[in-house]
Amino acid sequence: MKFPRSICRLYFATCLLGFAAPAETPSPQSDDSDAFHIAIIGAGVAGAFAAYNLYRLSASGIEQKLSLKITVYESSPIVGGQVKTISPPGSEHTLEAGASYFFEDDWCLSDTARSLGLERRPAPQSAGTMIWNGYRLLEDSFCFNDASRAATPHFWYSIPSNILQTVKIFITRNLAGVDSEWEDGAVPLRFRPEIIAMQDRLKSLGRNNVFSSLHDELNKVGLGDIIKSSAEQFLRTLAVPNSFQIGVVEPCIEALFGLDIKEATGLHVVASMGSNRSQPVAILPGNGKLIARMLHESGARLHMDSQVTKVETGSQRRVSLTITSTKSTKQTHEEHDVVIFTGDSMARLRSQGSKSSLKTSQRHVTHFSTAHTLNPNVFGVKLGWNPSTLLTTANSSYLDSKTRIMRLTTFPEFYIDRSDCHWDDECDQFVNVHRVDSRAPISETKLRLMAEGIRNPGSNPVMWIHTQSWNHRLPINNNTHSDAVAYQIEPDPTLLNANSDLINTMEISCRMGRNAALKLLQTPLLSNGLPQGEQVADF
Repeated sequence: MKFPRSICRLYFATCLLGFAAPAETPSPQSDDSDAFHIAIIGAGVAGAFAAYNLYRLSASGIEQKLSLKITVYESSPIVGGQVKTISPPGSEHTLEAGASYFFEDDWCLSDTARSLGLERRPAPQSAGTMIWNGYRLLEDSFCFNDASRAATPHFWYSIPSNILQTVKIFITRNLAGVDSEWEDGAVPLRFRPEIIAMQDRLKSLGRNNVFSSLHDELNKVGLGDIIKSSAEQFLRTLAVPNSFQIGVVEPCIEALFGLDIKEATGLHVVASMGSNRSQPVAILPGNGKLIARMLHESGARLHMDSQVTKVETGSQRRVSLTITSTKSTKQTHEEHDVVIFTGDSMARLRSQGSKSSLKTSQRHVTHFSTAHTLNPNVFGVKLGWNPSTLLTTANSSYLDSKTRIMRLTTFPEFYIDRSDCHWDDECDQFVNVHRVDSRAPISETKLRLMAEGIRNPGSNPVMWIHTQSWNHRLPINNNTHSDAVAYQIEPDPTLLNANSDLINTMEISCRMGRNAALKLLQTPLLSNGLPQGEQVADF
């Protein structure tokens, strides 16, 4: 599909991951026909941040003080993109089935949460992260900010019941870590400083200026080259041996982005090393609250279950949109002065009617609860304890190669408030909640196998199951990025768990939405009302 050159085409990222609650009722906007009409396609992270910053900056007069009429079109019945907050039945505590958390030094998300007065909590950290390579466990010192080495564990992590168990865990974990370091020599010590330096450059991206494309901005901060090669190629330039690439780095990239080392870029490697990052945080009562709150504050009109299927030059305003209901065949037409595309909305419009389809990968997130811990024999590990987070290598064949479980996280002693429940063994108010990230759907039979093992049917029944799947476009990692392609970053959950043309995290999506608002409000032609037919930008 070819778009008119007169349309202002801005491409922005949405995150991770749909919000599991309906949007809050937005505050009313003026119906003034002289207002500047802005359409945002996608109610994910970037769309919400674009709407909120357009309203905030315009109303305050920080940029041009305009009368804005913002409309957000979302094809699903819920806001949030790939941010989805869920709760087990009977529990007030939340879990994230999409983008799980961000870091305290992620300035865009942190500053916005503070400005909205939203309460943040330390995100659940791993009380023990291991990598299972099919024959032994290795301690992860690359991917996750381990609670045993950093901050205090969250409330749902249990403390070993006795000193002997504590000593056993300490010895086992540290021996696994020493084995990992010995196996790969000084590799972690050698390339870690280079990754940290790149992370510092990534933190500055978009903070002090408006950028025309993400690709250009990455070049400005010295990170342009690492998006042109695969993660595998990037690591080779750092002299990282194949054993460390496959045994340590790839499990981390898969756990966070659902990509293998050939699909990911060097930028994914930089973003996946979370062990050096600041305190992970999450929004109370869930990350979806941040998105719903921004959309509410912006006063935007929300059109849910609305798929934009055609874009053409308007008769009264610059752009005419054809919107098709996802619940019926009903179509409507609305005109706007500018359209902001987020996520893969532009790519999907372009692919309509073409033989080539978008190249995507699928990620499945399954939550389930059990009364007891999982059977460690399923891992093939004869230990008296299970790591709270288990990553796997591609050749570990955990359960089976088709399912391809990439990550397993357990939240022990998750509190369930059961009314009219007496405290006894028959009605335990604490359960173990598990999250499984896999390439293919995981059946209830396999979940029972994980819970009970082969020889103990019925010993640890599965009580609750929640399934969620995400489709992500594979990243583009070549030397021919155009500004139009490189400017668009689309959803992974991140980050937490997703794919994009370059990379997808909640923080990058936040910065792209913020940049959209700043770029639009700093366009000089806005003060003249953008007369019909005048070209604003052609990316």
